[in-house]
Amino acid sequence: MKATNFSQEMLPKINDVLKFVLENEHSDFYRRKYGSAEFYPIKSYEDLQLIPFLAKTEFKDLDIKKTTFVPQEDIKGYSLSSGTTSRRHGISPHTDLDLENFRIRYLEEDRNFDAGVRNVMTLLIPTSLPLSKMIKSAKKLVIIPGDVTGLSLMAKIANQIGIQGIVTTPSRLFEFIKHLKKNDFDFKSIRWISLGSEFCSEYSIEEIQRTFPNSRIKIRYGSQETRGTKVKRCEYLVNQKSPYLFHPSATALEIIDEKGETCEMEELGELVFTNFSKEAFPVIRYRSGDMGSLRKEKCPCGEEYLLHFEGRNDMDFLETHGVAFTSRMVAKAVSKASGFVDTQFQLNIYAGKSLPDTKLEIVLKANDLFKEKTHDPQLKKKIAGIIHENLFTYHEKKFQKITSLPEKIPLEVSLLAEWAYDIGKSKNIILHN
Repeated sequence: MKATNFSQEMLPKINDVLKFVLENEHSDFYRRKYGSAEFYPIKSYEDLQLIPFLAKTEFKDLDIKKTTFVPQEDIKGYSLSSGTTSRRHGISPHTDLDLENFRIRYLEEDRNFDAGVRNVMTLLIPTSLPLSKMIKSAKKLVIIPGDVTGLSLMAKIANQIGIQGIVTTPSRLFEFIKHLKKNDFDFKSIRWISLGSEFCSEYSIEEIQRTFPNSRIKIRYGSQETRGTKVKRCEYLVNQKSPYLFHPSATALEIIDEKGETCEMEELGELVFTNFSKEAFPVIRYRSGDMGSLRKEKCPCGEEYLLHFEGRNDMDFLETHGVAFTSRMVAKAVSKASGFVDTQFQLNIYAGKSLPDTKLEIVLKANDLFKEKTHDPQLKKKIAGIIHENLFTYHEKKFQKITSLPEKIPLEVSLLAEWAYDIGKSKNIILHN
């Protein structure tokens, strides 16, 4: 069974979007891309597969007006991407529809207000339009826009005001926690935490939950290109251990392999989105660069498909010589050494000419008990042995232990007393050629 949630009921919605972009008076982007568009109107999934994929490289450097499909008076603002996956910052126009999607993705106003959340501190990049939208639209919540370059000051303000909610990224939150501790912050006062923009393992989630015992933790998944919330976590999924289980909604989702062919159910591949709404820039068969797998499984909430998100290609998923490493599996292995190190990590893959020439180095932060022993070779060797024994890789379309591979890949550990943070997203896996 092919890895897609496509159904015949989606055809009118997809054809409606195709009609919108092909007959659009404001942009000829898709007319130029598709030419005669002989596939339109589509009548089946096979027809959908005839539509060329859309890549970010095709539009990120174009004049923004060439990819805007609505009148200028309908544009309510613009935002910049973080630039993490590209040297250039992408610019995205937003309509009221886009911004409402972002508002839902970030705030959950009524639910949070009922849970005792009123003061919410946002620690996001300054160019985030959703942040500006939240400040303007929040009726019940008080939004405190934070400075991500001054977390020490933000911790003092958080303590003085008395915040109950935080919107940020996982790596930034871990850094913020250190500053909150210095200010004797009451961690039990936090009722809601919203995390996004980078991978956060279930083990890091457990650590955050222990730090903020009364908080409800929400994992956001979305991007400027897909216009925010296109996958969702129902109440049933929220109670699952993995924070990266979603139901695809408001989108036709496909999982493709490196050749661009649709994977089978439960195979790992790249997520491709086709949205149903007439947005400022509709995405049709957009290759997101995110990795995951799909399976058909009836949920108590009524949804029939389950997306297991693995992270971003080149950040949380890297392949060398036919063997792939994922942040989720590395985090699981690191958790086995939790008596010595914290949950965060950075895996460096030094790829040789062949798999036997490849070496792994995992950078970890020693916990408080071992901060004075970061140079101890026996300690590092012991931690490396634990992680290596429990590390799974993705090879030949299945997860298997690294120790079971036909070629041995050595693993070394580097220990730090403290992380050096920046204000951007965190790359968990880095490939060095």
